[in-house]
Amino acid sequence: EYYVNGAENGLADLARRLRERFPKAIIIVMKFYGPFDAIRKSSPSDPTGVTLKEWKESQNIPSGNLNDLVKAIESDNGYWKFREHPNTDRAINKVVREIGGYQFHLPTA
Repeated sequence: EYYVNGAENGLADLARRLRERFPKAIIIVMKFYGPFDAIRKSSPSDPTGVTLKEWKESQNIPSGNLNDLVKAIESDNGYWKFREHPNTDRAINKVVREIGGYQFHLPTA
């Protein structure tokens, strides 16, 4: 089964149903990031940052022009990372412990 509505909104119920239906299954929970979870900072220690949308607008990249956006990000000297989601992290960790699953971590910077 596939779940994409956020860990705080039903992931625990889905995981319990899967565990009940498939008691021997290996259940892996992955946290996915979308483009607009990206934050641009001037350096890794920079306490602030701007969203991808804000940065794109500051670079005068027209909406819908994905090629120009990708080229601009590739040539940018800033530090890109994904924003933190502490509530989601807590919900995922709780579910993984409860059902005996595994969490797969993707790089975020």
